[in-house]
Amino acid sequence: MVIDKLQKLFQIGKPETAAVLNILIEVSSTFIDDLVEGRPLASILGLFYTILLRELHDHWWSTDYDRQLMDELIVHIPVDDPELVEMAKWVQNTSGLAEVEDSPVSTRS
Repeated sequence: MVIDKLQKLFQIGKPETAAVLNILIEVSSTFIDDLVEGRPLASILGLFYTILLRELHDHWWSTDYDRQLMDELIVHIPVDDPELVEMAKWVQNTSGLAEVEDSPVSTRS
């Protein structure tokens, strides 16, 4: 399950590149379909993955992948779901990524 894979990678602290990329081939096709369809729970899990992608910034080929994924997924977080909004704000703050343009989730107070 995606949550278990993310949890293991976060527990490592600074996971190796292969471990971060491996999650892309280990997740189920159902989860990928949910991401493509913009389902909120899949989107928030994808946002957590952006934090792990940030660890790959030393590699020229990974530049800005975290930003692109954040831009794509954050618009699917419903503003009327305070729990998901708080999680999305946490991801934005933790990832170090500036607020996404036209995002329904604002980290500004």
